[in-house]
This record gives sequence, structure tokens and C-alpha cells, in this order.
Amino acid sequence: MATAKLQELCPEVQISLLDTVDSLRSHGLSSLIPLPQIIVCGDQSSGKSSVLESISGVPSPVHGSLCTRFSTELILWRTRSASIVISIVPHHARSEIMKAALHAFHAELTDFNELPSQIEQAKSAMDMQHAFSKDILRIEIRGPDRPHLTIVDLPGLIHSENKYQFASGISLIQRLVTRYMKQKRSIILAVVSAKNVYANQIVLKLARTADPDGMRTLGVITKPDTLNVGSESERSFLSLTRNQEVAFRLGWHVLRNRDTERELWTLDERDAEESNFLSSGAWTSLAPECRGSTSLRVRLSTVLVRQISRELPNLIREIEDLSIQCQESLEKLGMARTTSGEQKEYLIKISQSYQELIQNATAGTYTNPHFRESVTSDGYENRLRAVIQNRNRVFAKNMTERGQRYNIIADGGNGAEARNDVLTREQYIEKIVSMIRKNRGTELAGMLNPVIVTELFQELSSPWGEMAELHVRNVCKATYQCLKRLVDHIADSAAAETIFSGIFKPHLDALQQNSLAKLSELLKPHQESHPITYDQRFIKDRETVLNQREEVRVTALLKETFGTIYMDGETSVRASIDFSKLVQKLVKRPEFDVDHSAATDALDCLLAYYQTALSRFIDDVTVKVIETCVVGKLREIMDPMSIFKLDDDSISRFAGETEKCRTTREELKAKQKALQNGSNVCNKLAAPFVHALYAETDSDGGVDQDDEFLSDTGSEDFVSKGEIPPYKMKNGHRSPSTAPEEPTKEKVDDEWERLTTSRSKNDKKKMKKKALLLGGV
Repeated sequence: MATAKLQELCPEVQISLLDTVDSLRSHGLSSLIPLPQIIVCGDQSSGKSSVLESISGVPSPVHGSLCTRFSTELILWRTRSASIVISIVPHHARSEIMKAALHAFHAELTDFNELPSQIEQAKSAMDMQHAFSKDILRIEIRGPDRPHLTIVDLPGLIHSENKYQFASGISLIQRLVTRYMKQKRSIILAVVSAKNVYANQIVLKLARTADPDGMRTLGVITKPDTLNVGSESERSFLSLTRNQEVAFRLGWHVLRNRDTERELWTLDERDAEESNFLSSGAWTSLAPECRGSTSLRVRLSTVLVRQISRELPNLIREIEDLSIQCQESLEKLGMARTTSGEQKEYLIKISQSYQELIQNATAGTYTNPHFRESVTSDGYENRLRAVIQNRNRVFAKNMTERGQRYNIIADGGNGAEARNDVLTREQYIEKIVSMIRKNRGTELAGMLNPVIVTELFQELSSPWGEMAELHVRNVCKATYQCLKRLVDHIADSAAAETIFSGIFKPHLDALQQNSLAKLSELLKPHQESHPITYDQRFIKDRETVLNQREEVRVTALLKETFGTIYMDGETSVRASIDFSKLVQKLVKRPEFDVDHSAATDALDCLLAYYQTALSRFIDDVTVKVIETCVVGKLREIMDPMSIFKLDDDSISRFAGETEKCRTTREELKAKQKALQNGSNVCNKLAAPFVHALYAETDSDGGVDQDDEFLSDTGSEDFVSKGEIPPYKMKNGHRSPSTAPEEPTKEKVDDEWERLTTSRSKNDKKKMKKKALLLGGV
């Protein structure tokens, strides 16, 4: 049966899971990506050292000196032979020389009594002064009585400063513990002392902040023997252990500590005394799985395996994503550039990349990853053609709606008195009459001096210059920002800054000056010359205005003569009409003085010409300024031929490497190596991991319905009862399932690839089932 087959595989797969994460940690991956781990946290004097003693077997007086100013990894292995190995995992930011020196630190011990002196040597190797080290002390303990377990020990949380602990050190410890707690893959082992009111202990506050839903936290109560039998305090901590006060998804556990000053027991004697204490009194009401060090070791090992199995696919994805980012950063840095030839080659590559991307940006071809999705701010702003097109549209709309100095509305319209820039048609005609009288020349009465139309147009179009200049500057600014991000994308940070400031910025500044000069050239005819146009639209627009005004006059006469008439359909009329008088009324114009008549004609001419000139000006700005003087000149910046013309000093200035750049490259290479090692380690586990999934999956590829009732940790009943169910049962026994077909290597590889890339609901259920099964439930 599939279940039996999985049970055979599970021990090997569990060990492989633990080995995988330990190997990732030994390669320094923990400083790059959060790894599944159990972190032990607690207030100072909470009994944290005794908890670690009960789990690891490392005597408490020895362990008390372990975690003072650095993190310590305790790695327990169940093997036939016993051994103790101490080493250092250097932080990835260390120099290669320091990494080599720290990697060289390796000691194999025969007795725990040798640990203190070796720890002092490790401190010296880390070159620690009074600050905390980012390096990690690694202690591997092997033996037949050890569980498969890895624990990260953190410094104890301090409540107040004293002559040994300063405020800065207290704050530093809290930040360190909080940083570990916030890592989404950390299982928090929160140690709480029964000697103090649990609500006052810092560790619970920090755990609640980092894990507000309590999904990753397991509470451990120490020193229960200090409570008076039958007291309110004992009942309070019993309630806490039953998960009734501070609820954690993983529940609570209780241990009886050894008093290191009075009780000089061996570890076996300690376990026996603990068993006797917890098997009497009120503590017997707790489930055996929730009390004692033996059950805690099993419980922690199960929780850790489940956490690793659930997170491994996501962990592999993160390693791959980080590797891609690291590779992209290295590609931006390019090869080491020490000679003039290497530097010139680097600039040519930058030039080629720029030419390709700027061509795509201006042509509207947004397939390169640099442009990202248009829904993001950076993705849209990198799409230069889209930005310019949209800005041109806004410019045309603004010019149409707000380009006139005066907004001329029909007679009787609202708003003429409310705004200075709004005039009725009659008010504007009176304005023109005043200008006619002030500019009267030798023209005959009723005729218009051409200068009047010129002055009227220049006044009406006076906002054009400011609005067009703002548009050109905005387009140049958008182009500047687009090119800045483009250069940042194709060059390393140090070179990008130098290249942009030394090559791009001078070109862009000159480009803006030339664009504004071109704009002034286009504005000059509108601001200084008399109106000129041969566009037939001008004549048609003027005729349209005349016809519209005449239509209004004729309609009014017809209504006066015939009464009610309908202009949108037929109207039956019975009347005796003197058509000679009607014709006279139709052909006779309203009586105005000659200046008013000339002003009316001037306004009709002005409005018709304004529309013609406005359309021409908008097109001139968008084509002759924006397209020709801005967009059309961008490919002239940093073209390959210009690189060949640079002298050696300029090449060195633009492409020479700084010390920071060389350091960054070395750090990225080290990071990439660590990620590659981590990827190799994970991929070795892929086949057995998916094989286990196949072994327990139904033959049709589905998931047992039992899984709907199992949580990620398997602790549903424990939340309310203080127990961990061994497995979801049906009618008192495991549900049978049909053994699936033996998976081939190709199927295993395909399934693993799918599980590590897909996030569908069904896949999550399968991954969840895998986590439960591989966790030993």
C-alpha cells in the first residue's frame, strides 16, 4: 500500500530534509535567505540555557557562555558514534581573506569541558571587540541518543541596564532577536519562566509582534517547581500550558529545570527527576506530549521537518530568483576593467545596450524586461513613446481649452462678470470698437484697419508661449528621468553615475536648449508678424460663422412673421403674407454704426484665423520641437562611433572601476557561489522529495479528503486540548489507498518543476499534504 511505502521512505526523506537545510546553512545561505529553523528566545534568567541543555545534552554551565554576542547554531545528529565539532560560518560580506581564515577554524572535541576554551578561540578568530558579530558559531553534536534537530540560540533579553549591560547593548539584543523572529520560516521557541508573571516577560511581546497570529510560535514554560502547589500562580501557568491564556498554533510545553548551582545531576538524572515531578500533582492533567524534555525533542524535530518540507519549494524559488538578480548585477558590472582596452570594450557594450533600448523606448516596442509592466510607475515612465504621446495629447487639450487669453461666450451666457478672462460676444465687440477708434487711419468708414486683427490675435494667443514652454520642459524632464533609469539599468551604479553626468547630461541640457530655441522660432511669426494663411479651412470657418449668425437672424424674422414654426420638421401655415415686405426684412441687415459692423466682421475673422493658427502651432510644437529636437536626437547620444573618439583619460574616467565597484563584484561572486551551492544542494533532494509525494497521492493524482482536516502543523486538537493528534483517522483506522504507478525519473522531474513554479490551489494542497506526510504524521 502507498501509506506503508511512504512510511518506509519517510525516515530517509526526513534526514535528507534536515541535511539539506544544514548544508544550506553551512554554505552561508542563512545570511542571504531566511531558512527554516528553530530559534530559542527568552528573557535573561528565564531558563533558556536549561531548555537547550535538555534538548541538546550540552551541560548548562558550558552553554551559558555560548551565546553572548553572536548567534549559535546547535546541530544535533543521531549517529552510532559520538563527536563534537565546532566551526564558524562567516558572514557573506566578509572579505575573501577573512572568509578563508574563519572557514579554517575547525575543532573536534572529545568532551564538553573543552568547549569554553574553544569558544574563546572562536571569538578571537571573529575579531570581536564589544560589538555583536554577524558570523555564526556552529556546534555539531553527534551521538546515538541525539535527535535530528537544528536550533539557533540567541542572546537572552535584558529588562534593564546595569554595570555589565548598557542601554545600547540591551537595544542591540532586542533588534537581533526581533530580526530572527520576523523571518517567515523561523519557528519561535519562546521560553517563559514560571518564577515571573508571564505577561511581564519581553519574549511574549516580541513574539506576538513578529508572529501576531501565533502560527510559528511554541511556548515553553520553565521552573514549574518554583510554584506553590495549588496556588493561583500554578493554576495560571497550567491554563497557559493548555493554550487558554496566550494561544499559539503550536501550543505550549512545560519542563522542569535543573538548578545548576545546587543540583549537580547528570543529564539522565535530570530527566528522571523531571519525569517524577511532572508525573505528580496538577501537572499530570497535561497530555504526555506537552511535558518533559523527551517529548519536547520529538515534538521539535517533527515541527522542524514539517516546516522544512512545507517551505522547501518556496525556498528553491527564492534561491533561483536571487541567483538571477545576482547574475544580472554581475552582468551590469561586467568583467574587471583595469586596462584601457577593457574599459573601452565596457563602454561599447553600454553603448550597444543603450541604442537597442532607446530604439525600443521611442518606437513603442516594450518587450525588454527593462520596461516591466505598464501598471507600475517605473514601467510606464520607462516607456518613453507612451509618455510623450500622452503628454502631447494633454498639451493639445490644454491649448484648445485654455490657450485663448479671453474665453468669448454667447450673449446672455453666465460667468461674464465672475471672471476677468470671460467676455460675452457683445462685450468683446465693444472692446474691438474701442480699438478701431484708437487705431483709425486713412481707411474709409466701415472698413477695418488690418493692424486691428493682428493686435487682437497676438493678445488672444498670448498664453501660447508659456504653455508650450512648460510642455517642452516637461517632455525634456521625462526624457531625462527615462534615460537616467535606462543607464542605471545597463551599467553598474558607480559607472552609471559617471557616464550619465559626463555624457548624457551635457547632451540632454543642450537638447533642451535647442528645443526651447526652436520653440521661440515657431512662436515668432504668431507674436510679431501679421496673420498669414492660405488654408482653405480659414475661409470655410469664416463662412460657417457668418452663416450661423445669419441663420439666427432669419429664423427670428420667420417666427415674427408666421408665429410658431418648427425648424426640425414641416410646419403648416395659413396666413396672408405681403412677400415684398418679407423680402425686404430678410435682406435688410440690422442697423448698427459702421464701427460696430466692422468690429463684428473683425471678430468673425479673428476666431476663424485663431482656430487655423492654433492647429498649425500644436502640430509644429509636437513635430518640429518634440519629435525632431528631442526624440530624434536621442540616438545621437553615446553612439558607438563617439566611444572610439574618446581619449584614454575620458575612457578611464567613465569606465574605470572604483574600489567600491571591485568590492561589490567580489561580494556578488561570493553570493552567487553560495546560491549556486545552495541550489545544487536543494536539487539533490528533488527526486526523493517528489517520490514521497507520488507514493502517498491517490492513483488518480488527487489528494485524500483527510487532508482537508489537517493543518500545516498537525496541532488542531492540541490548540484546545494540549495534545497533538498522531493522524486523522477514519472509523478508528487509517484510510486505505490504492498504490500509484511507480513514478519514472521524467515524471519526478516534471512534478518537481511544476510544484516549484505553480501556485494553484490544488498544488498548494498537494504541497501541504507532502509537508504533513514528510513530517512523520
